[in-house]
Amino acid sequence: MKFKNLPLTIVLGALILTSVSVNAQNNNKLHFKSGDVTPINNVNNLSNNNGFTQGELVNGNYYRIIQFTKIPSNEIKAELFENGIELLQYIPDNAYIAKVKVSANLNIVKDYNVS
Repeated sequence: MKFKNLPLTIVLGALILTSVSVNAQNNNKLHFKSGDVTPINNVNNLSNNNGFTQGELVNGNYYRIIQFTKIPSNEIKAELFENGIELLQYIPDNAYIAKVKVSANLNIVKDYNVS
C-alpha cells in the first residue's frame, strides 16, 4: 500500500479541525465532498495569538481555513499576502485554504469588515 497522499490527507484533516470562520452570522457552511461543516466563529482567537503548534509548521508556515462574509477582492487578497496570509484554494462558501507565515499580522483579517 502506498502512502503517497497521506501527508496531504493529514494536512487537510487538520485544516478542517482548526478552521477559522471570519463569518459574522456563522450561517455559511463549508461544503466538502464528505459533507457540510459549520465552522465556529473564532477569528478573535486567531488574531489575538499565534494559534499554532510547532507540529503544524511546514517551512515556517501553518495552514488554516478562513471563511469570509463575501469573496475578498484582489486588493484585499494582495493586502493579506503582504501581511503574511496567502489564500491558496477556494472552498465553497466564501472560504479559502490559507498559508499563514509564523510572522503574519493576524489582526489584518479584522480590517476588511469580515468579522
